[in-house]
Parts: sequence; structure tokens; C-alpha cells
Amino acid sequence: MKKKILFITTSNLSTNPRLLKEIKLALNNEIEPHFIGFNIGGWSSPMEKQINNELNIKTTYLSALRKPFLPWFISSIIQIIFRKIYPVLPKIQFINIFGSDKRSILLIDFLRKINKSYDLIVAHNLGALYPAYFYSKKMKIPFAFDIEDFHPGEKVTVGNENYEYQRRKFIMSKFIPFSSYVSYASPLIGQYSFSLLAKQPERNILINNSFFNNEFEFCNIKNQKVQIVWFSQNIDLYRGLEKIIPLLFPYKDKLHITLIGNLYENFKTKVIDNYTDVITHYPAMPQINLHKLLCSFDIGLALEQDSTDLNRQISLTNKIFAYTQAGLYIIATPTMAQSNYLKANSGFGAILSENDIENIKKIEDIILNIDTIRAEKLIRFEKAKKLSFDEDSKKLINIWNYLN
Repeated sequence: MKKKILFITTSNLSTNPRLLKEIKLALNNEIEPHFIGFNIGGWSSPMEKQINNELNIKTTYLSALRKPFLPWFISSIIQIIFRKIYPVLPKIQFINIFGSDKRSILLIDFLRKINKSYDLIVAHNLGALYPAYFYSKKMKIPFAFDIEDFHPGEKVTVGNENYEYQRRKFIMSKFIPFSSYVSYASPLIGQYSFSLLAKQPERNILINNSFFNNEFEFCNIKNQKVQIVWFSQNIDLYRGLEKIIPLLFPYKDKLHITLIGNLYENFKTKVIDNYTDVITHYPAMPQINLHKLLCSFDIGLALEQDSTDLNRQISLTNKIFAYTQAGLYIIATPTMAQSNYLKANSGFGAILSENDIENIKKIEDIILNIDTIRAEKLIRFEKAKKLSFDEDSKKLINIWNYLN
């Protein structure tokens, strides 16, 4: 009889690569995955449908939209009320949980109504942490939590931000210690998260935001221009692009920039329309297509600009690992995590400066030395295999087998 793992999240599969990798890992190891997530609409809907067709697993989608109206309305009202009374009752469990994320309310409501048994529950995203704990207690089965981000360090804009930071700290410190294991997405995220806990989880493992090796193919570049790429789910202002593109533009005869993602009109008007000679845009695409395309570039931009967002300072994103596994040379902003990463992996890339003059010199050096950078691409490509999800996944399989 196959083992069964329930994966739950407050997002969906197309916006959560870590969760998608774990589901594929389960399938590859004859474990039956079930998935509970949300229909969030927008650009991700077509990709979500494609992913579901490819995986062919049991899924349940709750609605994060206004249809059906009643669940959305009730969960919204509860969240508003709990946020209002939080300053008076900051230690009440449900005021923290439901004041932080109304999707937790919808998950709990659904989980109350089912009684299916699993070998393990794995929660992705903070809003799924308490629901996983709740269902594990109800069904007497273990649960795990994946810390993709340091949630109390994320920049929030809900009003009374400090209250939200405190709610997130409460939820993490209260429920993570009950998990059978915790996975985390960078060494610093683990360090900061565990500092909140009076009691450490039984097991914890670093699972990088890397990918399966077979999603990448080595590709030599013969284009005369240096090929630079940046991708994300969304292309918008305040992601660092509006600072680096003007520095690159004077070299438009020697380089070209490709942006991949869902393009916001504000960014198009204020940035792309002013630098059309040097920029090509592709819409967001399925992960496997993206990774094949990445291999046709020289340089990957890893830009994290917001110094007020601690999470961005300590994260190692999907982006930096996708560039690495495609063999690209990485140009990164000097966050704590990215600086540590490129110091630990010599030859994988360079760190930008806070000084534009120094960065212009680095751009000129890259153009001048592009033949060397291209010649070393295969070396980077082969070294990156040791950082892949193929390697990290062994830790997960060991724990999944141990727990069952």
C-alpha cells in the first residue's frame, strides 16, 4: 500500500516551486501526494491547469476570490475583527492566526469536514502552519512545515505593520516546535527562524531553492552581444531593475537584456518604453520552459534592493539557483545571503556595489571578458549539480521514510 502525504498551502502549485518539487519527488518515489491549495486567479490560472494535467494527482482548490461570496465575506469579516481587537488581546491564539491570514480560516473550515488519514502532512506558507497542526492533532498523524521565507522579516503593508510582525512571530514560535521536521530555504532563514523558538523542532534540514538537474541543458552562446536575463513571477518597480537597466543601456550595442514574467503596466511605461532598444520581454511561462530558455543566456541578474525587508536580505531565491544550474554567471546585489553564497561558490558570479561608478566598471569588465565567462560556463554547469534538488531531496526522502 502506497504511503500518502497531504500537502497544504495558502497559494497554488504554479506560484510555489518548492511545493511542486516535493510533490514530484513523492511521485518519483511511489508516494501518493494529495494537494489542498487555493484558486487565486490571474496569470497563474492557465499554468495551474497545465501543471494539474501533467501531475494527475488528487487536488482540492478552495477559492481565494470573491466567488463564492459567502466564504470570502465571512473570512474577511473575521480577519478584520480580529485585527481590530488584537492590540487588546495579543496572546489569544485564534486572534493571531485568523488576524494574520484569512485563508487559514478557509483551510480550517475545510479540514474540519474531512477525516482522511495520511502518513504525513506538509505545510507550505505560514497561513497553512496552524491548519496542518490542527489536522495532525485531529487525525493523530505527524506534520511538517517548510520555511521558505522568514515571515516576520517580510515587508508588509496591511497597516499597523508591527502587529502583523508580532502575529507571525507568535504563530511560528507556538506551532513549529510541534512539527516532526522543519525544512528551510537558506542557512540564514533557518538561523533567524529558530531564534524565535523556545523549543527546537525534532529535526530540521536545509532544502535550497534549487531544482532537478534534468530541467537544465548546457548551451554554448555564440551571439556577439552579451545575453543578460532576469525573471520573476511579476515584473514591477522596486525590484532593482529600474536601477541596473540605465547602467546597462549605454552598452546596448554590446549587450541585450531579456525580462521574463507577468509585466505590470506601470513598469512598462516607466522603464521598458524608455529602453526598448536593449530589452526583450517574455510573459511568465511554465517552469520547465523557463529553465530550458535560461540556458541560452550568459548573465543572470539577482537583484534584491529593499534593505527594509529582512527576508530579502537573508533569502536565496529560486532565481539564483536557476541561474546557477543553467551555468550562468550571476550578477547579484550585496544582500547577506547572496554575498555569502557567491563567496562560498567561487567563480559563480560577482557582487554589485552600492556605487554606480564601480558597477559601470564591473559591466565593462564583463563585456571585455565575456569569452572567458562563456568558456567557464560548462565548469559552472557541472559544479552546480552538487547544489541541485536531486541532492537535497535525499534528505527529504530519508525523513519521509523514517517517519513512516
